[in-house]
Amino acid sequence: CRLDTRCESIEISLPGRLASVGVMAGDGRKTRSARVLMAAALAASVVTAVGAAPFEVRADDEPERATDVLLQGELRMSDAVPDPVRPVFYASRQSDEISVFDRETGDEIRSVTVPGSPGPLAIAADGSALYVGLGTAGVVQKRSLPDLALVWDVSIDAHPSLLDVPDDIEVSPIDPDLAVVSFRTPGSSPIHTGVFALTAGGVLPVNTALGAGPSRLEFTDDPTVLVGHGESATGSFWHLDLSPDGVTATETSTTVTDATVNDIRFVDGRVVTSAGHLVDPSVPPTRIGQLDGPRSDRVRVSVAVDGASGLVHGLE
Repeated sequence: CRLDTRCESIEISLPGRLASVGVMAGDGRKTRSARVLMAAALAASVVTAVGAAPFEVRADDEPERATDVLLQGELRMSDAVPDPVRPVFYASRQSDEISVFDRETGDEIRSVTVPGSPGPLAIAADGSALYVGLGTAGVVQKRSLPDLALVWDVSIDAHPSLLDVPDDIEVSPIDPDLAVVSFRTPGSSPIHTGVFALTAGGVLPVNTALGAGPSRLEFTDDPTVLVGHGESATGSFWHLDLSPDGVTATETSTTVTDATVNDIRFVDGRVVTSAGHLVDPSVPPTRIGQLDGPRSDRVRVSVAVDGASGLVHGLE
């Protein structure tokens, strides 16, 4: 992106296609605002319309560019999510903090200390809670909003002698006290641990087998169904069912995507991957389109979909 900063994720929250973007970025260098990072990403990427077939694919050679630099300094963000009801976004930072930023001005409003290397974030649809995955603690926390007070924390302890690290977090769209989380276990083989449903009472009893299941998760328009993508030599597509007892996962295809997928988004009944696959997630899933993928010398690490405009933004 800009200033040789490694950018890893983009999120879009309407209204305001650029002004409402949260960015996961950082390797310690000074980083610029979500607006500038987004504009820089679009300059080197492809913007694709996701409307009805045939799919329009076009390069955006003249992306909108922001003139103001909002966020400067040693941010070292690990993840960021926009608040659905307030004009702010939240960022997990490698300084063991969760920070709140004004989405329009870029001003840092406040920060709270969260020991344990906060990483992935997820926010409840009603804006009542923020979920935080702690990398060096192996814990998922639920924090109330807007005060960021700790409500509960849960660890899965799947490997007594190793640390199970939260990899991706999705909050139930109808229950802000329920989160579905994929975990990985560095030092184990396979590195993927499994997918677990977490509540205030702890880990629900039904979960995927150790080593099985997707690492990337997305709720569909059915609050009891998720889709997922796993790490494998060919890429694996998953269907997940959520019940009061927990979560089960079924691998439904190893051919509709590939191993270059790093991120997925569900929108309008379809799944868009960071590698440009457009998938109907019905069982069995089918690939219904191929959007423009990253350049051959790049890896697209994240994808964000603007449902209002039908544009897919890829960050490479």
